[in-house]
Amino acid sequence: LDKIINQWEKSMCFRVWMPKVNDALFAHKHGKYSLSIPIWIMMIEGIIRDFMRSVYGVTPFRFNPLYKNFKEKAEELDAFLISHVFYCMDSFYISFDPKKPDETDDFNRHKIFHGQAQGYDMLIHSLKLILYLDEIFYIISSLENNIAMN
Repeated sequence: LDKIINQWEKSMCFRVWMPKVNDALFAHKHGKYSLSIPIWIMMIEGIIRDFMRSVYGVTPFRFNPLYKNFKEKAEELDAFLISHVFYCMDSFYISFDPKKPDETDDFNRHKIFHGQAQGYDMLIHSLKLILYLDEIFYIISSLENNIAMN
């Protein structure tokens, strides 16, 4: 994990989040997943927002349109890998009905942040979010490289 996360320092969009990365990693390594998971979730949205604002000047209030726009930019990259990454992330961001919380898995951004998920604090979920962030790092790095080449 340290090797993966140390790479993130290379990206300006990640670099400003490194104090929170270190907090989340500390919590993760000590089995405090109820603490690491919300930080990883917050960073996914924050890093994508920072990147889209700084590189493309896109700053919508709601995350959904921003996320969709980010996905469109990323489609310029290797289609198969990118589609798999976003398939996994989309399932995490799928909306849920608060009146029927049991119909949605506890590993769901909305269910966690609206206090409806009791079983989200697991090692596997924290690791998935780390891997999502790592994929976002590589997507952002690739997009930045494409922009620099043009």
